[in-house]
Parts: sequence; structure tokens; C-alpha cells
Amino acid sequence: MRGNAILFCSVLLSACQGTAMQMVPAVITNPSAEVKAELQQVIQQAIGVAATPMLETALTDSHKLLLERQALRDTQGRLLNGRHNEPPLVFELYLSSGICQLVQVGSEQSFALKQAKCRPLATSDKE
Repeated sequence: MRGNAILFCSVLLSACQGTAMQMVPAVITNPSAEVKAELQQVIQQAIGVAATPMLETALTDSHKLLLERQALRDTQGRLLNGRHNEPPLVFELYLSSGICQLVQVGSEQSFALKQAKCRPLATSDKE
């Protein structure tokens, strides 16, 4: 009886591991104005800053997006409090169950992208 219980538990455990969501690094295959607008909206929601400048090719050849933090300046354009040395914000793109997911590294917030189409990052594409 005890052997059957152990066998049942091990089968149940392996079934759970098999159904866990697998997130694969991915890149965008349909860069367009709509996709860029959605990316900017998601990033604004994640960090609370409007109008984040980014390249048209963002996330098309790498699954990482690094955003430099803007330094605070006075009315004459001089840096306030000298230099800033905060690290950039990092987002990573993953494909999970056919859905593009943008993950903010550090906070682990995840956002499903509805406009973007993704493909897994090929081994030869990886940094």
C-alpha cells in the first residue's frame, strides 16, 4: 500500500512539472508602430514614466531591452546633485504558451503583449 502511495505521488509530481509554464527567450517578428506603442504603454505601466524613447528595432534581435534612467536636470539643463549612477532598467521578452511576455527584471512583473508576434530566440542569436 505504501509503495503505491509513493508511486502515485511521484507520478503526480512529474505531471505537475510537465505542465509548468515554460518561458523561452524570444524576439519580436512584427515590429510596427502598433507594437512599439504597446511596448511603450506596458513600460509606462511598469515604471510609471511616460514616453520612453526606444529604437524601432527594440526586441527584434535580442530578448533584452535596457532603458537608461533619465537624470534630473535644472531649468538650465545642468544635472541636479551631480552624476547619477543608477543601473538601467532591464526588460526581457519571453514566449510562453504562444504569448509574448515582457518581464521587468528585478520586480519580476510580467506583461502579456497582445499586438506583438514572437518567435523563440535561436541559439545562434543569443548574446
